[in-house]
Amino acid sequence: MKRHVITVLGFLITGFALWWAFRGIHYREVVDILGDVRYIWAAPIFGATLLSIWIRAYRWKVMLEPMVDVPLSKAYSSTMIGFMANNILPMRLGEVVRAYALGRSVGVSKSAAFATIVVERAFDLVALLLFLGVLLLRYSFDARFKTLGYIALMGCVVMFLVMALAQWKRDLVRRLFSFCIRVFPGGIRHKLDDLFEKFLDGFEVLSRGHHVLKVMWLSILVWLSMAMSFFFANLTFGLDLPIISSLVMTVVCALGVMVPSGPGFVGTFEVAAKYGLMLFKTPDRIPLVSEEVAISYAIFYHAIQFVPLTLLGFYHLWREKFSLTSAVEGDGDSE
Repeated sequence: MKRHVITVLGFLITGFALWWAFRGIHYREVVDILGDVRYIWAAPIFGATLLSIWIRAYRWKVMLEPMVDVPLSKAYSSTMIGFMANNILPMRLGEVVRAYALGRSVGVSKSAAFATIVVERAFDLVALLLFLGVLLLRYSFDARFKTLGYIALMGCVVMFLVMALAQWKRDLVRRLFSFCIRVFPGGIRHKLDDLFEKFLDGFEVLSRGHHVLKVMWLSILVWLSMAMSFFFANLTFGLDLPIISSLVMTVVCALGVMVPSGPGFVGTFEVAAKYGLMLFKTPDRIPLVSEEVAISYAIFYHAIQFVPLTLLGFYHLWREKFSLTSAVEGDGDSE
């Protein structure tokens, strides 16, 4: 029942986002624009994306080092499976699948692996906020973009404070958690306590200064690689935009797809990409990119990401002999 509610909610968010992205669009013009695209740039766009995924996998390996030495190949396969799962499952369930895949592959606690993904998202936010700070210093944006930045900043600060508390005041957090679950029967309470203890293990990377610095640097490289993919996408459409637009698209689209939605970030990505491109305006406040060009850009870029990543993810799923259903339903060892 819970999975059905999650699925319905994801599709509702996607439906609303698609309506928002495509309202007022002239579809014949979109078809004409997509027909004139320089498709030769599709390869470097996807190449930059693959580079970012490899860096993500290496970063995950570094984050897990305080607990277990994970082969890079296993971290990469699990990351690919997670991307594929995000493309076919709603509400970012691919993150759960990724943790489950690695846990099954190398024997690390799945709860701890998922906790490192939570920490990973916090580092992603910090890297994106660094980019946002540079952008706000170098370019004059409207109030909506600044508001988005402030919301992300507050969320990032809260996230790090909670994780820091979980690591440095572990006994206190454990006692608070035990107090909150005291209403459950003894067997369930013991199981939840054990899972929470393993989840806290995933924050161990925050206690090692050199690991924190390395993970931060890798996080910056992840998003610089994605910025490179947007730079090639600009060339695909022949857009005359400042080079800083690649960073803008990286920040806006990354924050946009963090919103839980239906499979593949459909809708939320289109909204983020469309309005990210239209942030750039003439001195008369007229967007340099029309709505039709912006939505065409979003469709093309999303397709270049969606199709190959999904196929590669299924390949790694097959190679690892891994069941996607067992991960979603939590079959087997859930530790």
